[in-house]
Amino acid sequence: MKDAVIRSADFSDEYAVHQLCVRNNLELDEYKETWDHLWNKNKYYTQDWEVGWVIEDSNKVVGFIGNIPRAYTFKDKIWVAGVARAFVVDEKYRKYSLRLLAKFIKQNKSDVLIFSSANSDAGKVYELMHAKKIPQKEYEKDLFWIISPFNFLVSFFLKREVSVVYSYILSLTLTPFLSIISIYRRYTGVSKVKISKIDNILIDDIPNEFDVFWNKLRGLNSDKFLSMRSAADIQWQFSKSISVEKKPRIFIVWEDKEIKGYAIVTRQDSKKFKLERLMINDLMVINDRSDLIHSLVNKILLYAKSEKVSILQVVGLPLFIRDKINLLKPYVHSIPYHRFWYYTKNSELTHNLKLEKSWYASSFDGDSSL
Repeated sequence: MKDAVIRSADFSDEYAVHQLCVRNNLELDEYKETWDHLWNKNKYYTQDWEVGWVIEDSNKVVGFIGNIPRAYTFKDKIWVAGVARAFVVDEKYRKYSLRLLAKFIKQNKSDVLIFSSANSDAGKVYELMHAKKIPQKEYEKDLFWIISPFNFLVSFFLKREVSVVYSYILSLTLTPFLSIISIYRRYTGVSKVKISKIDNILIDDIPNEFDVFWNKLRGLNSDKFLSMRSAADIQWQFSKSISVEKKPRIFIVWEDKEIKGYAIVTRQDSKKFKLERLMINDLMVINDRSDLIHSLVNKILLYAKSEKVSILQVVGLPLFIRDKINLLKPYVHSIPYHRFWYYTKNSELTHNLKLEKSWYASSFDGDSSL
């Protein structure tokens, strides 16, 4: 048998890569010509940009890593990031994983490379290639509120391989206790703060004033390595063509007829474990004001109840924002591995990205919410 080869991916590989992901239990959006959206409709994509690389054996795609261009702002400059997408290799060909990743790392069009959705195995490979763990503290600690105690408990037991019957019996037994605990935690959290207006709207309906707010926010946070968040950038990331099942919405807080902050929310359910989950993908407010943060999260909690989901979850966000969210008494779940890695290509970024204060990362970054 001839050795497998590694070559540049092209758009004709999309369905083969989708099949590769399915047989390796990698959860992605259904095959609906997603690549056209990720690259052709991505304003940072150019014709000389590599969409990714595949491992091929006898005309069969047995490995893949995608390469999505995204723009970041830092120190009043625009930086190009190459974002890893769907790093997956069939078990028989895992010996080629480092060579495949080396193709991604050796690209010369990016200032920084981002791996935002690593699992335990991928993280070990990234570390071997000298990628760095994001220095943002507690990125591996997810915050969540239980909205439906019974549904949450069913998911909890199913994930631990308890049979369906026993999962339901145990959940029925424990629901009253968990309900009391959750009510107590919410009662002892900070009281609600009234804000003049919070809109809950579709991503497609972001108002014109948003870009004025984003430009102001960007100026106030020039020392942060921020993924671009113009209305057009947000709409591309959460457009209907790729996120139709995620029901993306944006909550916008107003004060004195000006936008002062926002949060982006999507559905990210797990069919396997019957977990109906609402995710806060991003949250930013002017001057990091606690009252605005609490008002947004409280509004989203009410929305989560109306959607009858199991939990509302937050991934990432810097520690100074998480500390304010923690006053609303969420539960904490720790992930036993590092899932956000980066690799600097531009020497101007090397020192700064080692500093925790340079980051404001959430599941908005990389490909985590694409």
